Amino acid sequence: MKLATDLLVGAVDNNYDTAVLIRSDTDIVPAIEWIRDRFHKKVEYIGFSLPETEKHEATRPVKTMIYKTDLQRVLAEQDIRKFFKQKLL
Repeated sequence: MKLATDLLVGAVDNNYDTAVLIRSDTDIVPAIEWIRDRFHKKVEYIGFSLPETEKHEATRPVKTMIYKTDLQRVLAEQDIRKFFKQKLL
């Protein structure tokens, strides 16, 4: 809820041109649609694509977020591995 509020208030106050979302919760889609349609703001979605391991389920980007945003980036394991000192998965 807080992220949707921040998106809406930021659009109304004209605090940004492009919002960058690093999350895959589709409950924020109505806020995305509103700021894009009413304020012509851009929204960039950053999703993750990580393989399944013994400890974690596979992570894939969410198609709804891809379809509802202006720019999309998918980070794979090799993209984020360099930011961790210990083994990522």
